[in-house]
Amino acid sequence: MQIQVVAILLAFFATSFANARDAQVELKKDILLQVQSAAAKHFKVEAGSVEVNLGDRRLVIPQCIQTMTVTFPFDDRSTSRIDCLEPKWTGYIQIKLQREQPAFLFQRELPKGYVLTRGDVIRRLAGTNYEGGTRVVSISDVLNKPLLTDVAPGTVLVYEQFAAKRDKDETTAPI
Repeated sequence: MQIQVVAILLAFFATSFANARDAQVELKKDILLQVQSAAAKHFKVEAGSVEVNLGDRRLVIPQCIQTMTVTFPFDDRSTSRIDCLEPKWTGYIQIKLQREQPAFLFQRELPKGYVLTRGDVIRRLAGTNYEGGTRVVSISDVLNKPLLTDVAPGTVLVYEQFAAKRDKDETTAPI
């Protein structure tokens, strides 16, 4: 009888422990994505170039009733602060921005066939792991060339987005 009670208690604790562990795994995935997204927006880089270090299994993240806020309180580009109001909790999580390099980005949404002008792009630091094609190195290579696809703001310019030469009937401004 005692063995059965002990076995039931062990099974209960094992199940409870597994559920808590699974909950932590999900919370850590959620925090990782939140920090990655916030860092990408804050530092104006691609989300894929932000590496989030959640430490080890000793980090226990609470089930926050409200959305956690992510801030970057220091100028070191490597520390993020996560705040939960209820229950009150603050955590500091290390991030690493992968090596960045200058890149040309679209400033606004542009339609297929639009002929690119200098005012349509900005130059910013961006992560190096962009796999959408060969990055444009010299803006003069693609100026006055039509787009082959629609593009979104913040998209890195790549040579594969542009036609080899301009046709006379292509638009010069978004419609």
